[in-house]
Amino acid sequence: MKISSIWRGLFVLSVLLNLFFVALNIGHHFEHHPDGPPPFGVMTHMFQHVGSRLSPADAQIFQTMMQQEGSRYTQAREELMSAQDDLNRLLLDPNFDAGAVHAAMLRRQAAWDSFVGGFNNALVDAMNQMTPQGRRSVAHLISHRRPHGP
Repeated sequence: MKISSIWRGLFVLSVLLNLFFVALNIGHHFEHHPDGPPPFGVMTHMFQHVGSRLSPADAQIFQTMMQQEGSRYTQAREELMSAQDDLNRLLLDPNFDAGAVHAAMLRRQAAWDSFVGGFNNALVDAMNQMTPQGRRSVAHLISHRRPHGP
């Protein structure tokens, strides 16, 4: 056996191990947390923080919006978590399928867009009913606490 073929074999093994460790790291990053995977914990904290910073009238408007959006938010969250779980499973599959991973990433991105888009529309509608000070408070919190997408 030639020395170059040994080095080539070690190089291939090294690349495969690195890919495995990257996939493992991504899987651990998105494992389930008590508040849900990121960005759910950040968003839950942001909702609580926003409500505590508003006047009683603006807080009521914000709370009503959250209650009205609760079922849609929960469904969108479940769809996003399911899409993320599917992606994690594919990333960690020993028989890595790049096409399936690309499709799963597109599904996760669509679920994220649905999750954020619906909430953004409801938030704008609620802010339309708030006082100028309430809108400033919400805008300030949103601009300083942006949850990160997938």
